[in-house]
Amino acid sequence: MLNSSVSIKETSFNNKIQSIIVNKEVIDFISPVIQVPIDEAFIEVLKKSVHLLDQSVSPLGQPELVESLISLTHKTYGYLYESKDEVLITAGLPQAFFTSINAFVKEGDQVVVLEPANPILHQIIEMNGGIAVPVRLNESDEEIKWDEIQKNISPQTRMIIMSNPGFGVGRLFTDLDLIRLQRIINGTKIILLCDETFQHFIYDGETHQSLSLFPKLAEQSILVASLSEPCFASGLRLAYCLAPVNLMKELHRVHLLIQDGVSGPGQFAVAKWLLEGNYKMIASEFQRKRDLFNEAIKDSLFKPSVTPGGIFEVLSFTGQSRWENDKEFALFLAEELSIATLPMSLINFDKGKQLAIRINFARPDDVLIKAAEALCRLS
Repeated sequence: MLNSSVSIKETSFNNKIQSIIVNKEVIDFISPVIQVPIDEAFIEVLKKSVHLLDQSVSPLGQPELVESLISLTHKTYGYLYESKDEVLITAGLPQAFFTSINAFVKEGDQVVVLEPANPILHQIIEMNGGIAVPVRLNESDEEIKWDEIQKNISPQTRMIIMSNPGFGVGRLFTDLDLIRLQRIINGTKIILLCDETFQHFIYDGETHQSLSLFPKLAEQSILVASLSEPCFASGLRLAYCLAPVNLMKELHRVHLLIQDGVSGPGQFAVAKWLLEGNYKMIASEFQRKRDLFNEAIKDSLFKPSVTPGGIFEVLSFTGQSRWENDKEFALFLAEELSIATLPMSLINFDKGKQLAIRINFARPDDVLIKAAEALCRLS
């Protein structure tokens, strides 16, 4: 059963903010969509793939894309997933989450969710009779308190869900973090479900530490990622799961009940785009956008998180007593400055004291500058 108090509060805010967005011309920083032009090379490949629309597709994923993902993962992280038995292509990230959780979480199972996290995860867990156990991570520039996470592990823990880079804040897990995680699951049957959608959006010379870099972790892990973001094509609705054969067998069982294949042209285009290495330009371009926005608000009352990964920046307004909480502040920004932002309390189920908002800086440069100028006028 869903937590009704949380649902009502969130629904109330969502209704208000959506009404403002619909009725006013606002800068929408809430949407997770990447609003930059799709790469021309990708468009050309997609055009050349249209003829595949009249051909049947493999229900588990087209061979071209499966092999492309195997090759890229092996080249980047050194771990070799093998053929279709360890790869699954889904119709977007929500289906990847649903399939993974549905395959393993049963009535009474506990699922530790490292927050901030995608809100749909709690809903999927509860739909399966599981119990979500949110553990709020500390700030992205501080060490993770693994002892606190360990305290939330019990004999009923079936799964730990995480995102790397972190959902909404871009936290990067270090190799030492993953060693600590490995110690926690050693000798257990706990499954790790990790969202690695923004693995190519890593900044400031940092490197992405995938769970697949650690063979022992990989043996108990399902890695999921959206393929829409690296192609800047949110309407593509393609994602994948990587997992060892014993876990993937269960994913296939669930997947085949709800899906009989996804866009053939889309899969072919993404496969070619990845193999040609077009994703390599992502980090420099989006770091530039992050820095452009942060430089433009340096004289404002906001303190940016300077995210090391992903497309979201958290703006802290601690100490500003005019607003009681981040929802009230977000509504003020939308109504008065025509800037729609996401209150961090909506993606932290372990609420704590929420005094921060999140913006999506994957926007055109002129939009970022316009928004920054408006925020700088706030005093």
